[in-house]
Parts: sequence; structure tokens; C-alpha cells
Amino acid sequence: MRCSECGGLVVFDPRGHYVCTSCGRVIQQGFDDTVRFSEGSQARKAVLKLDPRLKQLNDLVTGRFSTGHAWRILSAVSLDFNLTHETRTRIIEEYEILLRRAAKNGLRIWKKSALLAFLVYFEVKRSRPRTGLREVVKVFRLRGFKLSTGDLIHIIPVVRALGFLHDGWDGELEELLEKVAAIAPREEVRRHVRLILGRIRRFSTGRSRRNVLAAVIAVVLNRLDVRLNLYFISKALGIPYSSLRANVALVESLLLETGLEQYVG
Repeated sequence: MRCSECGGLVVFDPRGHYVCTSCGRVIQQGFDDTVRFSEGSQARKAVLKLDPRLKQLNDLVTGRFSTGHAWRILSAVSLDFNLTHETRTRIIEEYEILLRRAAKNGLRIWKKSALLAFLVYFEVKRSRPRTGLREVVKVFRLRGFKLSTGDLIHIIPVVRALGFLHDGWDGELEELLEKVAAIAPREEVRRHVRLILGRIRRFSTGRSRRNVLAAVIAVVLNRLDVRLNLYFISKALGIPYSSLRANVALVESLLLETGLEQYVG
């Protein structure tokens, strides 16, 4: 059912009214306002039971039909972030997994739209590494969803506790290794990178973790005789060339100081 005034979606609300979700107009009273809440709930359940489509719409708006609601949100922002149907399906799968894990572990996710926005942010970062939380929040707000950067920041500890994010450097490392998997043996590169990080990590405080990792990967690739131009590596890893060159110089100097000079040259 659609609102005759604005064309918005009409649902059966807990008070027993058919209400437009866009403008709030009461289209039709489902039962008398004087009905006690317990009786109203029973009448509401009876009405919803008679019409499965109405129940589905009601669940969508009240939040119980979370998957449908999530699809609606993703559809609204898909053009802004170039989210294909396959990408949206993957995000929905991750969304459902995290909700199940949260319920199993007794964690309450108060704002599910923030969880979904974070998953969108994480997905967009794969192809556009410079995308920030503010940019994602701005798009969601432009599309009519109430969201703040703080909401996304508060959701990070939750998704980390649910095992979606790796602590420390591991998450960044795995993401970068994915980008060079086609040109070098992943396990071998990972082993060398972790060896180097064990020596130089404490000296890289204050620098971008991602940029330092990219520089270490570039050094390891050279050590493994994967002769690639530094400019090509910067493009493959999504790191600015000037930043990668500066961090490679830093890493090589630290390798000389920490007894891993075999990686230099």
C-alpha cells in the first residue's frame, strides 16, 4: 500500500493504525484507540496473520525483517559506491553472520545501520583505499539515513570482538598480500614480512601502518627476485608512489641497523 499524499510505504503500526513511513500520515485506523494494549497486540497479530505481505512490510519497518531493511539501505547507496549485486550479496551475508554471532555472544548492536555502513566502508576500501569514514557517513545521510561518524567508530570494537577485524597489523597485512598474490607466493612473502616486522615495528611508531607494510612487502618482493618497478608496486598496493619510496628508504635503513642487511640491495 502506498500513501496517497507522498507515495511513501504504508504499514500497520503497533498502535493499530495504517501509517505512512515517509510523512507519518495516518491512512486508516485499524481498531479503536481505546482498546487496551494487550488486546491491540492480539488484534494486530490477527491482522498481520491474515496478510503475509502486510506482515513482511511491517517487519521491514519495525526492524525485525533486518535483511530486507539492509537490502533497502544498500540499494539506496549502491550507485554512490558502485556496489554490484554480487557485492551487496556479500555484504548482506557478512551482516547476517555478524548479527548471529552478536546474538550468540550476548552482544547488543543498537544501531544496525551503523554495522551495515561499516561493512560498506570496509568493502569500498578494497577498491578505493583513500575512502574515509566521513565520506561513507555523508553519503548515508544524503540518502536519508540518520548516521554519524561516531556511530561507525563505536561499532568497530564490536566487529573486532566478533572476529571480523584482526588486531594489530594482521588485517592490513592480509589485505595487501591479497593484492600481490598473483605475482609472488603469498605464504613466503608473509613469512618474510613478519620476520622483518618483528625487528622494525617498534621504530615505525607515528607512521602509517599500511604504508610501512607496503614498503616491507616491496623490499621482500625485491629479495625474492620479483623484479618490479616501485611505481608498479605502488599502483598494485594502492599506495602513493612518493610515500612508498620514502618508506622503503626508512625500512632499508632500519634493516641495516637491526641485522637484516640481507634484505637490502
